[in-house]
Amino acid sequence: MRNWSAVRRVLFLTVFIDLLGFGVAVPILAFCAKQYGASGTTLGLILGSFSLMQFFFSPVWGRLSDRIGRRPVIIGSLLGNAVGFLVFAFASNVAMLFAARIITGIAAASVPTAQAYIADSTDESSRAKGMAIIGLAFGLGLVLGPPIGGLLSSYGSDLHLTANLLPGVAAATLSVVSLLMAIFALPESLHRDGRAVEKRFSPVDRETWAIFFRTRELRLAGGSLALLMCTLASLAPILVLVGRDRYSLVAKDVGYLLGLMGVVVVILQFTAVHRLERKFGDVGAGMVGAVALLIALLLVPPTTTLGWLIVATCLMGVAQGLCNPTLSSYISKVAPRSHRGGILGLAHSLNALARVAGPPIAGFAYDAFRTSGAFLSQAAIVVIAIVLGFGVRRSQSPLSMREPQLALEPTETIAPSR
Repeated sequence: MRNWSAVRRVLFLTVFIDLLGFGVAVPILAFCAKQYGASGTTLGLILGSFSLMQFFFSPVWGRLSDRIGRRPVIIGSLLGNAVGFLVFAFASNVAMLFAARIITGIAAASVPTAQAYIADSTDESSRAKGMAIIGLAFGLGLVLGPPIGGLLSSYGSDLHLTANLLPGVAAATLSVVSLLMAIFALPESLHRDGRAVEKRFSPVDRETWAIFFRTRELRLAGGSLALLMCTLASLAPILVLVGRDRYSLVAKDVGYLLGLMGVVVVILQFTAVHRLERKFGDVGAGMVGAVALLIALLLVPPTTTLGWLIVATCLMGVAQGLCNPTLSSYISKVAPRSHRGGILGLAHSLNALARVAGPPIAGFAYDAFRTSGAFLSQAAIVVIAIVLGFGVRRSQSPLSMREPQLALEPTETIAPSR
């Protein structure tokens, strides 16, 4: 792979722009939707449409990248981001807000393709470190997105512009810059002899689903990651509700907590992810993050001290920084190369569905049992994820913990012959 540093910059920007755009838009969407006459339920549907599109399109883009290569799909996703953010910038009604989130959700479904690109370009010993690029982009998007959106929106209001114009234009501009970088600096990572060979392309790839669900390691690791993402997606609304009602925090204070979580994610990507992966393996490092998340969820209900909430928030950041890159790295190692993009896309699709389900579950538990219900219900989900994660480790021999793809040799026969 030539010029790997340039490749990393493009991949980082691809994911960072996805998350930055999500972070920029979410706080402004609530304001715009109300201004354009949307109800609370409609706002929820607008927000949920983003993850729903990821659920449907992640396997499609992942499998398409197995067939035609990673580069065209990544370039197409950046073009889609630019279009989606421009629609958001000039949205003047609820229908346009829906269209903007749907387009950007479809484009953001290419994240598994970026993960597959990293898997193609790294050996197994450095795979988790490469996947940490995704975690770093996530953390920075979480830190920078909401304040950037707020500042640009406020500046636009001073100029008598709509709240969504400047944030949308800024996000679209970043997408165009990243698109140009991809066109001129991103080589193809998937060699022709490693591509899937099919008579025709089908959006629903039964073979990928069969490999995923027949392979114990993929099934357990994918299920563990989806359950963890269900809880991780619930953290922001839980912190908003609990911070407001128990700690009398205002929106700015909750924003600081979410920013602190993002800072922990960024620091972790630079300092600890690769070391933990080398010491414990991909799944073991992911379970370190899961245990940190469980401790965080159990810390808050018994106390009303703000200091413990801050400690819990830092532990949540540890989970955000560890779980996704390490378990995604493991899945990429186990997946047959010819189906790697499709399987990562399927895993991302399940994660998107979990992110749709997580916040309503937490909200229902909070309405019924207040703080204890919100945190303990999510803790129960994390316990199940940990059980699945350690099930993966129990199913491996010491050798396959180091080289998990060996465990897949019997199921490689499912892949089409090349």
